[in-house]
Amino acid sequence: MRVRFLGGLFCAAVAVLFFGVSGAEIVCEGTYGGHLQGLAATDPADPEQALYWSFTVDLVKTDMAGKILKRVAVPNHHGDVAYDQGKVYVAVNLGEFNQEPGQADSWVYVYDAGDLSLLSKHEVQEVVHGAGGIERHDGSFFVVGGLPEGYSENYVYEYDETFTFVGRHVIDSGYTRLGIQTTGRFNGYWWFGCYGDPPELLQTDDAFRLVGQYQENFSVGVASVTGNRCLQGITQRGKDNRWTGRAVFALPGASKAAPNTKRLLAAGGERVRVVCFGDSVTGVYYHTGGRRAYADMLEAALRRGYPGADVAVINAGVSGHSTVNALARIEKDVLAHKPHLVTVMFGLNDMVRVPLDAFENNLGAIVQRCRDIGAEVLLCTPNAVYDTETRPTAKLEQYVGAIRRAGERLGVYVVDCYRVFESFRAGDPLGFAVVMSDEIHPNMTGHKRMAEAIAAALGLGDASLADVGPPDPAIPKILALLDAGDPVKVYAMPPFDALIGPALRQLNPASQVEVTAWPVEGRRLTEIETAAKQVRKMDVDLVVVAAPAGADADTPEQFIRSYSWVLNWALSFGRQEWDCFAAAPSAVQPDLNAEERERDRLARTLIEAQDLGMIERQPGDDRPVEALLVDWLRKQGGARR
Repeated sequence: MRVRFLGGLFCAAVAVLFFGVSGAEIVCEGTYGGHLQGLAATDPADPEQALYWSFTVDLVKTDMAGKILKRVAVPNHHGDVAYDQGKVYVAVNLGEFNQEPGQADSWVYVYDAGDLSLLSKHEVQEVVHGAGGIERHDGSFFVVGGLPEGYSENYVYEYDETFTFVGRHVIDSGYTRLGIQTTGRFNGYWWFGCYGDPPELLQTDDAFRLVGQYQENFSVGVASVTGNRCLQGITQRGKDNRWTGRAVFALPGASKAAPNTKRLLAAGGERVRVVCFGDSVTGVYYHTGGRRAYADMLEAALRRGYPGADVAVINAGVSGHSTVNALARIEKDVLAHKPHLVTVMFGLNDMVRVPLDAFENNLGAIVQRCRDIGAEVLLCTPNAVYDTETRPTAKLEQYVGAIRRAGERLGVYVVDCYRVFESFRAGDPLGFAVVMSDEIHPNMTGHKRMAEAIAAALGLGDASLADVGPPDPAIPKILALLDAGDPVKVYAMPPFDALIGPALRQLNPASQVEVTAWPVEGRRLTEIETAAKQVRKMDVDLVVVAAPAGADADTPEQFIRSYSWVLNWALSFGRQEWDCFAAAPSAVQPDLNAEERERDRLARTLIEAQDLGMIERQPGDDRPVEALLVDWLRKQGGARR
């Protein structure tokens, strides 16, 4: 069977990867008679992404830039809001808040997510102190609300999908002013925003056991938008007594993550040293192009977010290593750098040879060794993987759970990269495939998301690295050989086997170029993948990948995995030993049919995800491919002629 790529399927995957907007905040248009009291976002893969804002007497739908799409007047008091499958749910109290039972009048109003028309109303009178917040999870609705003074616990009221009362859950939180105003799910935990001076944020597990309590203000809105992006509502009253609302990207609970490091970054002046400690996922290997990894992306994010900071991020990742190896080399590879902060990401190798209890104990020892020299620590869960015999997902989740337990026990913030990747898989399996270079290693697109998650813990909830391109120049070794007048050995797919020699001689007419052709014509992508395994056995200085538009696979997932492995095998195992770049199919063959255009679009996504230089054809550019090649090489060489 030949694969048919569906544009909607591809676009859904991209939506999962890049959902969000640029900038640090979203400002809702307009002013309102009531303050903001809730936020909700559509699913990341929804083609019509939208935000819903509850202003107590107005319900508003905007796009992701804050432009109003629909606004309706509603009864006072409309509180927190939740979105699920085309409907918007709002916690409503038509009576008194924060009084003893009998004075509240609690409801859930259900609206159509498209036009905000009222669909139904459901009594939830069990919320005896006034319904104020709502979230939907695992087929149930969870409603929170007010609290009279003198109570030392908060309550969560659970309802089934027909709003039949299931039961009341107790949070042993102590008194919070006026109870709970907002609730949301993020990173596998419940978060509850509370008023107060200072405001409070409660974090619980699925059994509503208190995990954390923070002085952070999420009392007027908390909305999860992707695996590592959350929106925090902010409201302000103007001189005319009208209210405005905005949402900023934030990470709940991050106020306790590496506070000294964040202070140093914000202050500037002193060099801030960060060490990323881990295995092959952390290190620099083929799956991210062999030149950079998430440590480099983290440094880029910190430099952007803290422009006055002097920051150095050091990569201490070694392939195959577990926490046992980590403890053996921590002095040389980590502590010797005198870091202010150490990020620790292990587990994918521990799960195959280190017992679970020993793994958790080793994490504790690593944290203590870092603390002994005054370094702060962030524990990071590893990425999700494809389920394999050696690394079954169920077992990996046990090790991920051990990291979370260690964080709670040691008072160390956990950056939950596993949940970031699981959100891709849950939203769209194709979206998960696009961030994975192989069965266990993320590609550079995946590494950017990990770096964004770590940066969010360091106060940069709006960090986005989607616009960071590949290293420049993309072919440093070739340029050095040309400068030195040394011979260049190239392994290239057609038509570049015939074009690369003359093109390089335009940069240096005396160039000695020896080219070996990599035959691919008429072959399926799986056959090209098999042939690619010989590259690492060759003596080459440059590899040029140009899989033709006709090279197909049986399914979109197989296309992604085979194309990724063609790129993987075209690179050395560790840091780049030879240069490599790729050409999009449309650069060679501009006239493509519908299926070929989808393959071309996906190929370009994967080349970028591998952090490789790419020759591509811009819209309206009808030059022959040899002209595109020469132009690209000249840009790499600083426009030398």
